[in-house]
Amino acid sequence: MAYAPPDICTIKISDQLFTLPKDDAAATTALQEARRTWTSVSIGSEADIPYRCTARVIYVVNQADFQQIDFVALPPPKPKTLKPR
Repeated sequence: MAYAPPDICTIKISDQLFTLPKDDAAATTALQEARRTWTSVSIGSEADIPYRCTARVIYVVNQADFQQIDFVALPPPKPKTLKPR
């Protein structure tokens, strides 16, 4: 899951990227297809993702009828280092 200000939430499912809430139906369909081989879903994000994005992803996963949702906290991105001159 990712967030781009001011209001773009994205989710990646099997190498496909979906923008939520615009692509809710397509993301749900992709997750329903994944249920054939997946037993659970892991949601990973950085700590600064707005709750509305997290809630939307939970909603989409729930619509796909997954019974287990795991949450994974991703480490913050590494700061860019300046090259010495």
